[in-house]
Amino acid sequence: MQGSSVYSGDLEIGGAGNNTSLLAALAPAPYSTASLTIGGTLEVHSGGAAHFTGALSANAVTVDPGGAIAGGGTLTALGGAIVNNGAIEAVADLTLGLQRLT
Repeated sequence: MQGSSVYSGDLEIGGAGNNTSLLAALAPAPYSTASLTIGGTLEVHSGGAAHFTGALSANAVTVDPGGAIAGGGTLTALGGAIVNNGAIEAVADLTLGLQRLT
């Protein structure tokens, strides 16, 4: 897959009334130029989980207690902070050759 997707607002995963998971398979270069950029804050609430490979960025990233981000590739806060009160895990994706979380 090549291309970029941008979600302009905040993206909330988990918690009351929100989706409980995000799955984004974004193969990084040299496999493609795919990426997902969130213009606001990516917040993973209790009971929520975000799984990704590739390049995932947001203005700020917050993981609440009981929330989790699992990924292989690059997780970037573009100007804000990455606040981890839950779990952020590196996941190996041997198909794409990703074996670390940056």
